Amino acid sequence: MSQILATDIGYGHTKYAYGDNLGKFPSLISHAVKSDVGIGQSDLVFYNGEYYHVGNSASNSPDLILPNSPHFLVRYSPAFLYYIMKKLEFPEISTICVSLSLADYKEHKNPLKSSCSNFLVNKKYFENKILVVPQGVGIWYFCNQPKNAAIIDIGFNTIDVLVVEDSRLSVDKSFGLVDKGAVILASNVAKIFYAKYNDQISKYLANEILLNHGKIKYERKEYDLSEDIAKLRANYTEKVLADVFDNTDFKGLLKSIDTLIVAGGGAYYLDEDSIEKRGILIPDKPDYANVLGFIKYAESPENDT
Repeated sequence: MSQILATDIGYGHTKYAYGDNLGKFPSLISHAVKSDVGIGQSDLVFYNGEYYHVGNSASNSPDLILPNSPHFLVRYSPAFLYYIMKKLEFPEISTICVSLSLADYKEHKNPLKSSCSNFLVNKKYFENKILVVPQGVGIWYFCNQPKNAAIIDIGFNTIDVLVVEDSRLSVDKSFGLVDKGAVILASNVAKIFYAKYNDQISKYLANEILLNHGKIKYERKEYDLSEDIAKLRANYTEKVLADVFDNTDFKGLLKSIDTLIVAGGGAYYLDEDSIEKRGILIPDKPDYANVLGFIKYAESPENDT
């Protein structure tokens, strides 16, 4: 079995793949209060001299650290990696893949690699071989590396557009869009929730409503926004495609692209009819396409650096 741990620590959810194991949890982390530390909660993560809740256990914390920038990823990725490894019962790992949006890759690749290469969490020291991969590359590998393609990776905060020409990644023509991802849809869901129920919710809770097809139990009450979300999806689909297709550099490429792929967690929220009419492919398990492809990427000898 492969010993590669592939991760996609996004601003909405963290996805990971190791062997036959696939997992996902909210990319949430919060400072633990003194009472939690005092009773010795087993799920606490001690990192950089502080105790944290990670994942679902952080969702109701009053001291949530917002996952909204590459600096967040550089600082807290080791805590998320530890959380994943603990879930997997600390298996043998040869390589860990981590990723960044194309918009952040050049500036933050080395800091992220340094942060994840060695760290101390819960008195355990970890030293890892790290591959930092641009978002979208995993999707390209997962879809068997089509020769002339554009991959649109819709995350929570970002949309990454990876352009491949003659089986080679075109760095100059690829680009990332910040604050254009599923966060737009989540923000609209939060506005509708407030208008209907006079209760303000975070965009992260709104994202959970989206994942649950519009239904959620919140503060002991059940809510159903499924009809509202169905209307929002069509508008969101048109907005996403307009943001990409109206890009000056991208317009000239459309005729030469044989394969157009949309994946990432945000792909679930797109209107299927609109996507199908444009001949766009959404692969199976679009939210896991990056991590499954990262394993293929790491297994290729030419990427062993």
